[in-house]
Amino acid sequence: MSVLPENLRLILPDESDAIAYWAGREWKKWAVHIVAGPTRRPTYKKTAYVRARTRESAIAVVRRDILPPPPRSARFDARLAGPHELGCIRVVASSC
Repeated sequence: MSVLPENLRLILPDESDAIAYWAGREWKKWAVHIVAGPTRRPTYKKTAYVRARTRESAIAVVRRDILPPPPRSARFDARLAGPHELGCIRVVASSC
């Protein structure tokens, strides 16, 4: 049985679009997930969207500014916000 690293995860199509979109920009929009409680049945779940340069600074902003404050045992994870979360819709170009 092989052991996979914890930071290895599946990248979904929406997330790959987000990575490609934000690659050349200094300031990025991050989705920070805040979870507390057991892994399988969390008792607290919330997502905050922040603008920051790095993943670590996005988590720091959420830790500092979120109200009401989450439980002390909360875990924070940040990822780039995808196009669907930002309200983008796919438009099919039509020829006239």
